[in-house]
Amino acid sequence: MKNQKRDALKIVLKIPVEHAERLEKFLSDKGFSVEDAFPVMIEYGLDCLDPDELKKINEEKELEQAKIGKSYPTLRFKTYQYFMDNQAMTMQLRIMLTENRRLKEMIRDSGLEQVPKSEWDRWGEEEIKRLYEKYVFTKRN
Repeated sequence: MKNQKRDALKIVLKIPVEHAERLEKFLSDKGFSVEDAFPVMIEYGLDCLDPDELKKINEEKELEQAKIGKSYPTLRFKTYQYFMDNQAMTMQLRIMLTENRRLKEMIRDSGLEQVPKSEWDRWGEEEIKRLYEKYVFTKRN
C-alpha cells in the first residue's frame, strides 16, 4: 500500500452552515463551483511558499483556459449547425412521415414481408407541432 500511486484523495470538511453558505456565494460570484474551487485553493495554498511553482501553476492554468477559449467558438458553431439540421429535418417531417407510411402500406399490400414497427409510427400532429415549436418557431433573445 505504501508504494501505490493515487490520482486523488477525498477530503471531508465539517464547517458551520453559515460559513459554507458564505463560501458558496463567494465562489459562485467568482465563477467557481465548490467542487472545482477546493482543489485549486489547496493547490495554491500548498504552493504559495514556492514562487516558481506558483508561477508554473498560473501558466498551466492560463494555457488550459486558452485551450478552452479556443474550443468554445468551434463548439458553438457545431451546436448551431446541429440546430439548423434539426430545423431542416423538422420542416420535412410531415413529408417524410407520409412517405414512410405509404411505403409501409405498399409492403403490407404486396405481402412481401412483415412491416417493422417504428417509434414514429404513432406520431401524430401533436408531436409534429411540438417539434416545430422546438426547432422551427423558436424564440430568440
